[in-house]
Amino acid sequence: MMQHAEELSLLKLSWREISIRKKQARHSKLPKRDSLYYVVKINFRLVPVSHISEFELMKKHRLFGPAILVTAAFIGPGTVVTASRAGSDFGFLLLWAIGFSVFATVVLQEMAARVGVVTGQGLSHVIKNAIDNPIFRFGILGLILIAILIGNSAYQTGNILGAAAGLEAIIPAGNSDLSSTPLEGPNATPNQSSGQSLNFKVLIVSLVAAVTLTVIWIGRVDLLQKILTVCVGLMSCLFLYSAIASEPQWSKIAAGFVPRIPTGSEWFVIGIIGTTVVPYNLFLHASAAAQQWGGDSSNDDTTTAIKYSRIDTILSVALGGLVTCAILITASMAFHDTSTPSGSGGLDIAKQLEPALGVNSKFIFSLGLFAAGLTSAITAPVAAAFAVSGCFGWSGRLSDNRLKITASAVVLIGFAFAIWLGKSPQQTIILAQAANGLLLPLLAILLLVICNQKSVMKNFQNRKLSNGLGILILLITAVIAVNQMNSVIKKVRDIANPTNTSAIGVSLRDSKADTNNQKQRIASRVVSQI
Repeated sequence: MMQHAEELSLLKLSWREISIRKKQARHSKLPKRDSLYYVVKINFRLVPVSHISEFELMKKHRLFGPAILVTAAFIGPGTVVTASRAGSDFGFLLLWAIGFSVFATVVLQEMAARVGVVTGQGLSHVIKNAIDNPIFRFGILGLILIAILIGNSAYQTGNILGAAAGLEAIIPAGNSDLSSTPLEGPNATPNQSSGQSLNFKVLIVSLVAAVTLTVIWIGRVDLLQKILTVCVGLMSCLFLYSAIASEPQWSKIAAGFVPRIPTGSEWFVIGIIGTTVVPYNLFLHASAAAQQWGGDSSNDDTTTAIKYSRIDTILSVALGGLVTCAILITASMAFHDTSTPSGSGGLDIAKQLEPALGVNSKFIFSLGLFAAGLTSAITAPVAAAFAVSGCFGWSGRLSDNRLKITASAVVLIGFAFAIWLGKSPQQTIILAQAANGLLLPLLAILLLVICNQKSVMKNFQNRKLSNGLGILILLITAVIAVNQMNSVIKKVRDIANPTNTSAIGVSLRDSKADTNNQKQRIASRVVSQI
């Protein structure tokens, strides 16, 4: 009876009171009473736990855990642009590609997280210890450094610029095409307007980089998860609201999940899969799972941790896939079904959807793009730092200053290119794409090998179903790798032949042309007002 009363009294505690009791328990030695059990609410369910471990269990087993970092990473500006173009050009027909991407991501990320939980180490650290041949080990680790460290440094520019573009469109002073308050007045000169706009963009980019560095140097994975959970939740609500408010036909959406490849959509299918199944997320997830759940001594604790890790992976990745579907659906309703020429991203969609969503369309999509860019800008350098830590045998903890310095270097490189070039460096992007194209199938092979080694995974090796799904995804990633390498070869040829150059990002020449066009528009507006 007394035990039942204590259970009910614990359930009536507010979250603030639970937090206070958690701090008291941390600074006091409570008597160990294994026979006494309490019941606490975890993810809206009643779970019996011992008096000693109740708060620790609540801390470990939350609804969204390390896998939310994966969602935050792959829902970035690249995903927004790719899904937007796919929806505007092909309607709902490529929704199945998003569904397959989510499935493949869940399978690979589950294995990576399980490696982290069982071993208590990051993926690169486990790979380093699992390869006996020194030459092969050196080649794999070198490929990881090129693909993850150098590649993320190059892609970081796009993440920062994506977040800055969303924030710039929200603030009227940003002089965005969607802004209802233009920066220049009727008596402003073109040079003054251009200079003010440039200074404002530098300020916005600097602000995004500063926020990213601040989060990294806090050095706490649990706080990082909370921050990114809020950002992903905000982004999800904004994009899902836009998709629902655009009033799509649900029967057509259901038909879009039937696999088909329309003429000319091959590269969009590869792009959707490539922006979702990302190699560096495997390192990010394994290290984060190792820090939250790794190190449990008993099989029962590890089994429970793996169970929660799987639930966390499925929920988080599915949420990311739902957001990607929402972006594609919204773009389809904005362009494909209206015979309007497609734009290049979320801001063009917002402008086209103003009749349906009203003036809030600009704010909704701009804030969503800002959240997408910011989450990727935070997770990309952290993932690079985790991958590097295993290669050099560091602790693998985000509190390690060596990890913070590595992640900060990635941010500063991306920031420098954002300010200096206004785009990611072309040659570095090509190198990173080639390395990632080779790394993804190799990582899939290594994951399958590691997850079947009893010496590493103990009693938590892959079963037949996991191996079968892993082999299927390995074959798909091999096809993607071949296409990725073909794309790299084409870009190298374009560089060698300047007369047929395919632009990556926004080049300086294009920026100058845009500036001249803007000056001409401003000048003509002033003349018309005179």
